Amino acid sequence: MNSKVVKNIAIVAGILVGIGIILTLVGGLNGGFWDSGQAVNKHVSVEKFENIKVDVDVFSVKVVQGDGYQVDYSYTDKKEKPRIHVEGDTLIVDSQKGQHFFNFDLIGGLNLLKNHHRQEVVITYPRHVKLGNVTLAQDLGDCNIEGGSFDLLDVTLDMGDLALSSVFMDKFHLNMSKGDCTISSVKANKGKINMDMGNFTATAFVAKGLDILLSAGDLDLQGTFQGTNNLETDMGEINVDTDLPKSRYSYHFAVDMGDVTIDGNSAKSQSVVNINAPNQLNLTSGVGDSNVNFGKESVD
Repeated sequence: MNSKVVKNIAIVAGILVGIGIILTLVGGLNGGFWDSGQAVNKHVSVEKFENIKVDVDVFSVKVVQGDGYQVDYSYTDKKEKPRIHVEGDTLIVDSQKGQHFFNFDLIGGLNLLKNHHRQEVVITYPRHVKLGNVTLAQDLGDCNIEGGSFDLLDVTLDMGDLALSSVFMDKFHLNMSKGDCTISSVKANKGKINMDMGNFTATAFVAKGLDILLSAGDLDLQGTFQGTNNLETDMGEINVDTDLPKSRYSYHFAVDMGDVTIDGNSAKSQSVVNINAPNQLNLTSGVGDSNVNFGKESVD
C-alpha cells in the first residue's frame, strides 16, 4: 500500500471520527447522555468549626462572614453533589461523584462540560471568629473570599479565578494553573504564589515576605512590602508600587528581554542597590518590562 493511499485512508478516518463526535454531541444536546438534570439548592447549618478543607471538582467556592456556621450550595441532581460534614474542628466539603458528561485534563486539570447549571458552595462563619487552616482545592470553578482572618490560606485552582478582599492571614499559599488572581486590602505575613497562566493583581496589599512566580502573565503589586520579596515572571511584566521609600530597600533586577525603570527613570538590569537596607526587592523577568515606584522619603 503506497503512502498516498495510507494518507487518504487517514483523512477519511479523521473525517468519520469528527462526524461521529459531532453526532454524539448533537444527540447529547437533544436529551442523550448530556442530561444536565434539575438544579438543587440546599442550606445546611453545621457545627462550630475552626478549620476548612474543600476538595471539589466542578464548583465555585465562596468563604464569607456572617452570623453563624452554615453552608449553602447549588448543584444538579444528576451531576456532582457536595458532601458536607464536620470532623473534629474541621469543616470538610468534598465531591460525591454522579453522572458526568466527558471529563479530561487539558490545562492543569480542566474538567470540561460537566454540567450546564452553576454549581456553587458558600461557606459562612461568624464575623468575630479567626479560623486556623483554610485549604481550598478546585478543579474547575472560581474562588471568592470576602473578609476574615486565617492562620493559613492555601488555595489550589486548576482552572478558575481567585478574588480576595479584606483578608488577613499569617501564611498565604497559592497554586493556579489557568486563571487570574485579584486581591484588595489584604495582609499576609508570608506569601508563596505560583501561577502557570494568568495575571496577579494586588491593591492595598501589605506583606512581610513574598515569593511569587508567574510562568505567563503580568504581576502588578501596590501596597507595602517588607522583608524579602522575590518576584519572577517567565513571560510578563512586573510592576511594583510600594508605599515605602527607596532608602528602605535593597533591590536587584535581572531582566533578559525588557526594560527596567525605577520611579519612571531607566535603570540597568543586574543593579544591586542599598545592600544593607532592611527590606529587599528582587525582580526577575525572562521576557517583559520591570517597573518599580517607591514611596516618598519622610521629612524629619
